[in-house]
Amino acid sequence: MIALWDLGNVVVQWNPLKILQMLDLPDDKSVVVRDALFGSNYWLDLDRGITTEEEVASVLGADTILSVDEIVRCFDVVRKSLVDF
Repeated sequence: MIALWDLGNVVVQWNPLKILQMLDLPDDKSVVVRDALFGSNYWLDLDRGITTEEEVASVLGADTILSVDEIVRCFDVVRKSLVDF
C-alpha cells in the first residue's frame, strides 16, 4: 500500500507568491527562485524525498545567480509560510 499526502492547500497554506514577497529579493533573483526552484524538478524531488535541501542548494548555488545561503533562506521562509488554514 502506498500512502500519498497532499499537504499544500489541503492541510497547510501553500502560496508561492507570498513566499517570494517574504523573501524580499530583487526581481531577477525572485524569478530564479520561482522558476529554478519552485518550478523545477528539484522542487518535485524534494517533495518526494528523493533529494535533500542541501543537495538542491548546492546545485542551484552553482548554476544560478542565487547563493547557497539565499537558497537555504528560501527553504527557511517556505517552512515559516506553511501555516494551517
